[in-house]
Amino acid sequence: MIEIIKIILQIVFISVIFIYSFTEIKKYNFINNLHFFEKMSINVILFLNLCLIFSLFNLNDILLITILFLVSIFFFIQKINKYLIGNFKFHLLSVLFFLIIFLISIDISYSLNLGWDAKYFWFLKTLNFYHNQDFENLKNIPAFDYPHLGSYVWSFFWKYPFNSFEYNGRIFYAFIYCLSIFMFFSSLNINNFIKILLILSTFLITYEYEYFSGLQEILIFSLILISAKLSINFSEERKKNNRLFLLLSLLAVSNIIFWIKLEGFILMSIMIFCLLFCFKTDKNEKIISLFGLVGIALFKVVFLANFKTELSSFQFESTFTNMKISNLIEDINIILYYIFIYISQVPLFIVSFIALVLALFINKLSTNIKKFVILYGILNILFIFVAFLFTMEDVDWQSKVGMKRVLFESSGFYLITVSYLFKKNKKYL
Repeated sequence: MIEIIKIILQIVFISVIFIYSFTEIKKYNFINNLHFFEKMSINVILFLNLCLIFSLFNLNDILLITILFLVSIFFFIQKINKYLIGNFKFHLLSVLFFLIIFLISIDISYSLNLGWDAKYFWFLKTLNFYHNQDFENLKNIPAFDYPHLGSYVWSFFWKYPFNSFEYNGRIFYAFIYCLSIFMFFSSLNINNFIKILLILSTFLITYEYEYFSGLQEILIFSLILISAKLSINFSEERKKNNRLFLLLSLLAVSNIIFWIKLEGFILMSIMIFCLLFCFKTDKNEKIISLFGLVGIALFKVVFLANFKTELSSFQFESTFTNMKISNLIEDINIILYYIFIYISQVPLFIVSFIALVLALFINKLSTNIKKFVILYGILNILFIFVAFLFTMEDVDWQSKVGMKRVLFESSGFYLITVSYLFKKNKKYL
């Protein structure tokens, strides 16, 4: 019973941080028009960027929690009068949101076992930060070149507020996963019952405990899904200041995702490229995007260069040494085989493809949306081929153990086709 109470309080603690924080500092009018879950998503993005700064420059995380606490309390006090005079509204979606986080958290606390990568890489990095070791100490841990931000956040919520059970840190993984799905569908102008049905269906076809066993793919999935929604908002927005805010938000996601998993940054770069190519953007937006992505990549390269470590996780030299045309064709066939095998185990691809076909024939899918989704899909598949061909010598083994997780990371993006289909047919629902 005590554990259940602590889980509930942990969820409340995380939620309060992200409900009342940075978006209450209203610089853009656009922020006032954001929905509840969209505001929380922006707060999460800003928080993760703060975590990155604190982890890289070895700042005391007590300072970080103090800042978050003070900001949250300040804006909560500002809002409390509104609640006392009866303007607080009961929202079914909010209740459902916290209920699902609670149920997933119970599953995490019950199952406990960590994934293979989590045991040998991510959890060791988590322990490093949990015991207040600095970033440089990661050189003493296997796979220094594996990004660390997901582990830092894991350790942060392990320590705060209770400093008791390890799985408390992974409750944040459940939080951002749920937030991304609710954020994506909650602002759709459709019947509430259909909206809830879409949300629950997405959970049913995406949830597996494996993704919450300390692996980082769930963070990539969630941030890609949030970015997909921000991209659609960007394409529909007409005010320059609001578009700038959304574009900077996408770059902020690109920044943090680069320090969670390398492929996340590639997927975000592809998304931003497709956004600029498929939708009308001005010269300044293109320049900001280009310099933003280059700046993010250069900062990481320069920062890690100071530590003079090898890329121990990759096998570039052996891969290129053994490369022959016959081997290349065989490896391509292997990758293609596992793509087809594992797509069937990531149902979002099948659902999204059906929605795309229906939208094409029933609603004459918007040319820009169609180009956006199809171009992203083509570049996504090309990236998967390149990644598996050139990073590991044993392509068969790597594809067998990693393909499903890589496919899962980007699968949320394709929910754009589902939301478009329901949005265009809302009068029949």
